[in-house]
Amino acid sequence: AALVRAAEIEMHYASGPRAAALRLRKQIEKVPFLLAFVFEHCTLPEMFHWCEWLLFFGSDPDAVLESLRLVKPAGHTGEPCARILKPGETIYHCRTCQADPTAAVCAPCFLAGEHAGHEYFMVRTGGGCCNCGDLRLWAASGSCACHCPPAAALPQPR
Repeated sequence: AALVRAAEIEMHYASGPRAAALRLRKQIEKVPFLLAFVFEHCTLPEMFHWCEWLLFFGSDPDAVLESLRLVKPAGHTGEPCARILKPGETIYHCRTCQADPTAAVCAPCFLAGEHAGHEYFMVRTGGGCCNCGDLRLWAASGSCACHCPPAAALPQPR
């Protein structure tokens, strides 16, 4: 079952980050109601069991983690990341790359981008979305390979 879920996750991501984020948001909206029920009606060991079930799709945690490790990135999309950032998630601000002081990227995009010698810092976010690949907010040179716009879309020097 875990490999089926991994293939499903890969299929959703391949349809584009924004489409995947919308589908994920619909599923996440159900979680608070389920958690409220679990926390109200279950003992502590039962709560841990429910949380493990939610995190690992009801499968063996080791099998799920292994299957997710096997999921390959979708590759170059040329589209901005726009991944929804969870409150408390670590994000990066790169003063060299950002066009706006509020622009930031998620950790995977930052670590996959080129920021050697740049002035950057990490913070915990209160929410928002990743700006990697959005040329209005983030430099193409600092975008990761997956979200960097195609060369034809970049402004040409005069």
